[in-house]
Amino acid sequence: MRLRNTAMSDMAVDVAPLSQSIDGLRHALRTGRLTPAGVMEAFGASARRVGAATHCWVGPGGNPDAKPPVVDVTKPLAGVPFGHKDVFADGSAPPRAGSHFDDLCTDRLPAPALAALWNAGALGLGKLAVDELSYGATGLHAANGPVRNPWNTAMIAGGSSSGAAAAVAGRAVMFALGADTGGSVRIPAALCGVVGLKPTFASVDTRGTVPLSRSQDTIGVMARLAEDCARVFSVIRRPVDTKGSDSVSANGATRDFISALADLADPDNKAAPWDSNGMLTSSGEVQPLRGLRIALAQHPFFDIRDSGLSKCIATALSVFEALGATLHPLELDEIEHCDAYAAATTSFEAHALHRDRLQRLPQRLSPATRMRLTSAGQVDPATYARAVAARIPSLQQFVTHVFTSHDLLICPSVTVRAPPIAALSDHPQAAVALTTALLRSNRGFNYLGVPALSLPIGFDDTGMPVGLQLIGRPRSEFSLLRYASAYQHVTPWHLSEPGLTPR
Repeated sequence: MRLRNTAMSDMAVDVAPLSQSIDGLRHALRTGRLTPAGVMEAFGASARRVGAATHCWVGPGGNPDAKPPVVDVTKPLAGVPFGHKDVFADGSAPPRAGSHFDDLCTDRLPAPALAALWNAGALGLGKLAVDELSYGATGLHAANGPVRNPWNTAMIAGGSSSGAAAAVAGRAVMFALGADTGGSVRIPAALCGVVGLKPTFASVDTRGTVPLSRSQDTIGVMARLAEDCARVFSVIRRPVDTKGSDSVSANGATRDFISALADLADPDNKAAPWDSNGMLTSSGEVQPLRGLRIALAQHPFFDIRDSGLSKCIATALSVFEALGATLHPLELDEIEHCDAYAAATTSFEAHALHRDRLQRLPQRLSPATRMRLTSAGQVDPATYARAVAARIPSLQQFVTHVFTSHDLLICPSVTVRAPPIAALSDHPQAAVALTTALLRSNRGFNYLGVPALSLPIGFDDTGMPVGLQLIGRPRSEFSLLRYASAYQHVTPWHLSEPGLTPR
């Protein structure tokens, strides 16, 4: 594609390599086909165009080396532009998490995840919009207004990492950093047609971020390609440390849960790096997923009553079969309890964080957020204690039930379509109901702490993206990404570009 930045140059900048992959961009920089200044110019123009259409940006932030860009091409993300959800401390103004508050994050140093990206050579373009306090799944309720879906700007983008998904889908950045407590990476990734990875709980350092539910908050990655998500995750991941200083490991119950995740990890996957030479799709096999046993989650939580969405999912499953995988329906009754425990955990911890704001400054919160936080206050300590106590047994039961005989679990990323913004913006009750519907197929996996990925699998009959969710054993992120990459190597969906207009 060609982008023109008339404010900076009268010459069109050829950025075709930028629309391909992180490796393509880095190769173009190494060989001199592109310069760091040209990359920033081209993506700057694209970022402004996408921002004007979707309202995905909330401001600049961090990475003082980005102007002028100084790129060491030996670094793994050298010259790669990205954005981050406005929940990360980045050395500039405090993150507001889509709210009117600037006291949500007490960390003044940049978040370790951001610092790792900068040290790897990535170029930060700024802060991306988020549902208010990260406590929503629509992208509607934020201080800067609703985020619009790049495929149809009359529709919602999903949330809470709404700006991140819109920026990646619109080609404003190569990747974006988000956060996922109950689906906040996977939901907007599905609705905007990009890959969204929620890693294993505690596999990425969460210091320097605005919390929502500390025992479930997880930093995630969005990109067009699963391969690009793998490149980024390779940079920001860290070994699970049950004795670390993170807020997530500050209490005994969470430390024990992190230990359980480590104990249940597949030893063949937990430390496997991303190696482009060892990708399943580069072997030349006709069926690169031969022998892969896929469990298809069966539960009313995953039922889709929309034939357009069902058709896309059925087609995607046939692709996995053509790649050599076998499909096995599996009842997942325990997910209902996990969803209830996840809801109780998030509600109790979110209300504890924001109780004072809700009581003293309710007028500074949107009606939908006030409604959800007020309802969250009804969760009593005994219910929360039961959810905490059930977490490790639930994880152990889930891993045994699913992964004793299967390698991968698949279910829908979301079970409903993206509705029009106009139908929800003045109806907070409807927005809250939609958030609940969007969370149903996601938040149970946050409670379990296992890795999950939303994979774009096509478009419904109105031209809106559809996502499929891949779930793995603890610390099997690179396996999930290889399966997703194998799918993307034989399908064209990630090559499509949104129109950035209403329809």
